[in-house]
Order: sequence, then C-alpha cells, then structure tokens
Amino acid sequence: MPGCGAICRASGRGRRGVKRLPVPVGLALLLLGLLPRAAHGYGGALAGDHTWSGEVRVEEDLRIPPGVVLTILSGTRIVFAPSESAKVEPAEWSPGTELAVEGTLTALGTPEAPVTFEGDGPWGGLVAAPGSRVHLREAILRGAETGLLCVGAECRIERTRVEGGEYGLAFGPGAAVTAEGSEIVECRVGVLDVRDRPEALPGVSVRSARDTPRLVLPAAAPEVTLMQVPEPIGPRTEYLGGYTVEADETWQGRVILSGRVTVVPGAVLTLAPGTRVAFRKTDTNGDGLGEGELLVLGGIRSLGRPEAPVVFESAEPTPRAGDWDKVSLIASDDPDNRLEHTVFRHGTQALHAHFSRFAARGCTFADNLRALQFQESEGARVEACVFVNNKQALRFRDSRAVITGNRFSRNLFGVHAFRAELEFTDNVLEGSALGGFLAKESRVIFERNRLAGSRDGVRMKDPGSWVHLRGNRLEGFAEDAISLSQVEGTVEGNAIEHAGLDLVSVEDASVTLHRNRLGAAGRDALHLKGSAGVDARENFWGAADPAGRIHDRADDPTLGAAAWSPVLAEPPRLHEPTR
Repeated sequence: MPGCGAICRASGRGRRGVKRLPVPVGLALLLLGLLPRAAHGYGGALAGDHTWSGEVRVEEDLRIPPGVVLTILSGTRIVFAPSESAKVEPAEWSPGTELAVEGTLTALGTPEAPVTFEGDGPWGGLVAAPGSRVHLREAILRGAETGLLCVGAECRIERTRVEGGEYGLAFGPGAAVTAEGSEIVECRVGVLDVRDRPEALPGVSVRSARDTPRLVLPAAAPEVTLMQVPEPIGPRTEYLGGYTVEADETWQGRVILSGRVTVVPGAVLTLAPGTRVAFRKTDTNGDGLGEGELLVLGGIRSLGRPEAPVVFESAEPTPRAGDWDKVSLIASDDPDNRLEHTVFRHGTQALHAHFSRFAARGCTFADNLRALQFQESEGARVEACVFVNNKQALRFRDSRAVITGNRFSRNLFGVHAFRAELEFTDNVLEGSALGGFLAKESRVIFERNRLAGSRDGVRMKDPGSWVHLRGNRLEGFAEDAISLSQVEGTVEGNAIEHAGLDLVSVEDASVTLHRNRLGAAGRDALHLKGSAGVDARENFWGAADPAGRIHDRADDPTLGAAAWSPVLAEPPRLHEPTR
C-alpha cells in the first residue's frame, strides 16, 4: 500500500503516530511477523490512484474524485472512525463517516479472504455518486447507516454480505445495479429503491429485516422544463485572479471570473438585468471542486427580470455541479440585499449567507451540489423560487426564515432546518429521492404545502421542536409521510395517503391529530413508538376499523395509547394549497 503523503497533504492530516524501533530490530521483527503493520489514517479527497491492503483506517469522510481509481485487495479490512460532527458538507452524503466514490472503486475479495468494511461504531457507508463505478466481490459491510448507496452510478455486487445498520442497499435516480449471490441480514430495511422505475434485484436476498425487506418509490415526480437563458445583454469583461469592489459598482453583459471577487463593507454590487457571470474552474487543493467565489461583505442587488435573468454559472466547456463555489453574503446587514430572477447553476453551495439579511424572489437553482444555504441569518426570505436537479436544495440553521410559494422538484435532498424558526407555506416539494423535509430542534409553521413522490414527507425531531401542520396534501412516499419524534404540536386538516410504511409515525411526542384524511398505507395509518400517547380523535380513517390501522398499547404494552374515538364519517374539507 502506498504511503499517505498525497492524501494527507490534501486533507491536512499526517500519518498516525507509530513508535519507531531501530532499523535492524524493526526489520527483524517485521520479517518474523511480530511487528504489526500500522493502519493508515485517510480522509479528505484521495489524490491519485491507490491500492489498499492489510488494515486501513478512514478517520474522516473520504472522497474518490472523478478520474481516480481505488483498488482494494483481498483480505483488506477497512475501519471507519465515528464522526465527530453532524455537519454535512455539500460534497458529503450523510452525518456518518463515509467513503464517497466519484471515480472508481474495485474491492475484490475471495471466499477465504473477503474485503471487510466496518466501523468502530455507527458509520455512514459506501456511496457510489453520480458518474462513478463500484465493483464489490466477496465483500462484507457491517453496521453502516446505509451499506451501499448508489445514485447515478454503475454498481456491481457479487457474493457480498451487508450486516446490521438501517438500510442494506439504497438505489437513487439513475442507478444501474447488477447483483449476484449477495445477501442483506438484520437491517431495518433491506433494499430502498427510489429510482423513477424501481426494479427487482434477484441477485440479492434479504433476511431478518426489522421493518420491511424492500421499499420503493410509488410514483416519480414530473420532469421540470427550465426556461431558456438568453444571451447576455452588454459587453464582455474578465477579471483575472482576485478583484475587489471598493465602491458602488454595476456589472452588465458577460462577466468571466477566475478567482475571488470581494465586495467590501459599505460598497454595493449591482447586477443589471441580463448579466451573465461565469466562473472558470480553479482547484488548487485537488479536491475536484471549484473555488470561484463572489464574497459580499457589503451589499448586493441582483436585479434580473423574467425575460432577462441574471445568471451565475460555470465557464467550463462541459459544466458540472461543483465547478465554482458560491455567492456568499458574510456579515452583511444591508437590509436591501436582494436576488431577483437570478439563475444559479453548477455551484458547490451556490448561494450562501452567514450573519446576513437577504431576500431571494423568482430565482432558479439548478444542477448545484447545494443550492441555498444560510445560518445565523435573521429575516431570510425565499419566495417563488424553483429548485430542481440539485443534490441538496435548501439547508439552514440558527435562523428565522420565511419560505413561501416555491417549487422543489427532483432534488436528491429537499429541505433541512436546524434550530430554526420557520414559516413554510404554499410550497410544492416533490421527487426528493433521498430526503424530503427535515427539521431538528426547530419551531415550524407548515401550511398549505403539497408533498409528493419522495422518499419521505415531513420529519421533525429532537427536544425543543414544535410544529403546526395544517392544510397540507401529502401522498406517495417510500417510507413515512409524517414522522414526529420528541416534538410538540398539532397535525390538523391534512390529506395524507400512500406511504410505504406509516402515514404518521409518533415517538415520545406531545401532538394532537385532528380532522385529517388518512388514506392507504403499507403498514399503519398511525404508528406509535415510546410511552407517550396521542390524541387522534375526529379523523377520517376510511372504511376500515381505526383500531386495525393503529399500532399502540393494544399491540405492545410498552407503548402509549392512541385515543381515536369519535371518528369522522366523511372526509373533512381541506384548506387547499394555493400553488
């Protein structure tokens, strides 16, 4: 196995310390097999092709960038350290420590000497990212959140075993998977298939799945046709390297950037209608991600119009997500920061705000790793925007925000809020293959939204959370439509149906469910976990006996009880979504 010099330089870490013996003694012990080989610590982006053997330790999230090949020889044991943070960067996929393949991974074990992937504790798993190739033969994956997630990639799985964890295998949009003689044992869900056209996988058997052997997406979200971006209006300007906007300045026409542009405090950058800003890809640290950035410490006015939008995009001949970094508002308290009818595409985290105020209206976010992210930002407003074909659409924390009248369609992950105060109203959230709406430690008003065709609908969890879910339509989920854990609040006047597991899952939450229309579910209409009871009176349960559609103390004496009588004989009238 090669030394870790290249990878350690890329990730800012050195080789794990090993006490060195005098050369003759050390050599003699090594030859006698009495001195163990040191495990190498990996993390960051793998620089150049590598071959692994023996024992390998992955200390932090590890990426195999496009064009890079990792070969793992038989008998190799890869151990993943626990993650020290729940933070997920745009290029990452889960909070757990993971190996994300964007190039090629080949792990070829033998029956006598399989390749083993496991963790010191829970770990994220293997990810075959879009455009990658993964071949596992005679491999064992133990205890991962998701053993293998394949999205837009080619995956071949031969005589491989996935043990424990939450999900054995998960297939997202564009996954091409073949399997032979493989098995999944003692996972909560054996196979999660959220492709547009789920397919049976006869080469994989599932045993002892705690919830279900297989979940599929009931229906794909419709394709979204994006507007054609017209040619820029005005001259062509190129800024080589860094550039500073030191006073109020207006850009128009075609603007080419190859470094960081900084708008200093007190200065305002205005982008006229029809301006097109393109970033040449610069990648000085070799992680495969572009570094071009517009850093706004002062103010910004991106003043596009529907017929003449402002555009931020890649300048590369064949653009791809991550070619440039972001438009970033940092400590900008300008009350008039606004982005109107602006297109963001091919960014890493295309629009980002920290300790700033801003409003985005009528914008389009397409083909980014993370479309919009903000934190510690008061008064953020996102209105009438379109998020489509992004890896992650919207993520924010420690902020007060209004998200209204937007369309989130065919993003891998939809909306994630953490420690936020949020009004989420009149939005459409559809086709979020790997995650719909998630809020943790947050207070949320969730009204008149339509959610459909996603892995899951609304999830809220952790102490301090409160929610008011009213007048929403939720239908067509691979897992749960609504999942509430340690949450207070109300679920009132919603239409909820077609979930692969449960329509409403409640765990140790103080919530009431009133006047909802509860349709078909793969398992239960209402599923309790924990000792807390639920007030579920005055709901419409369809023609079936409500008691048969509820999992509570009647099924397990350790659980709380659901009070469901009286019931509604007719479905209630809903407050219809406005979009």
